[in-house]
Amino acid sequence: TTVAGARRAARHPGGMAAASTNGANGAPKVCLVCSKPSTTRCSKCKVAMYCSQACQRTDWKSGHKKACGSLGNPAPEAIAPARETWRPFVPDAAIEQKIDSDASPRTPVIGMENIGNTCFLNCIMQCLFHGPLWHYLCEARHKQTCRESACIVCDLEDLVQQYSRCTKVGWVKPETVARRMLTKDVGMDFGRMHDAHEFMALLLDRLLTSNLKGAPEHDSHDLQDAQECMTLQHHLFGSLLVNVVECEGCGYKTPGRAERSVVFMLPMQAPPDASSSGLRAWVRGAAQRVGERVG
Repeated sequence: TTVAGARRAARHPGGMAAASTNGANGAPKVCLVCSKPSTTRCSKCKVAMYCSQACQRTDWKSGHKKACGSLGNPAPEAIAPARETWRPFVPDAAIEQKIDSDASPRTPVIGMENIGNTCFLNCIMQCLFHGPLWHYLCEARHKQTCRESACIVCDLEDLVQQYSRCTKVGWVKPETVARRMLTKDVGMDFGRMHDAHEFMALLLDRLLTSNLKGAPEHDSHDLQDAQECMTLQHHLFGSLLVNVVECEGCGYKTPGRAERSVVFMLPMQAPPDASSSGLRAWVRGAAQRVGERVG
């Protein structure tokens, strides 16, 4: 290639640049059009080889003009994003110490704005933010490695950051979490009243789904349960429910089978004097403590 030709190739995206006569495997490089030995290649894609400018012009008109930009550098959508390797959850000793210690800083008392019949959502968020989950979300470690565009854990971490920094206004708006969670496909339309318990169950399910991103799938129910037990969701909210069946006639008991459980109902009976003890007294006392903290 002459000096003038090299300058023209540098100015023109479809020009030719000098190349070695052999490829990476030692095979001779040949012209893409006539298969003759070639020492020059397209200066833009660095892939197509030509023996002369005439062959290059022929290939340029026949289709290389459209394909040139994608040969050397594949389009972004053609490159699959690297998938994060799933790892079982391991409790953090420092965070666990904060959870167990009474001396650790308390969660600030911040209100949540009702953005359209979202009082049930605000109730659940306030309860979760004043519990162990708050300490793990404060670290924002999940968002540092998460590659998902729509992740409820990332949304919760963002909301926690807003919550912890909110000092002037006195309340936050959980709009991102509400928009992400309240959709028609789960039977919870945004803007309508819903049951707080059902929302809590939905949130825990979304949290588990996020914790299992990239985890291997199992056909065995036992293996799937064992895998779910190695998540943050199970560590904070899960339990193992052991079912034992006892025969009333002979007293034989079946071997206990432990199954993972997150939500289960407990029967409760009102005491004789329900006005001063039992569940009502507990609720009244809890409400009084919350009132004292806020006041």
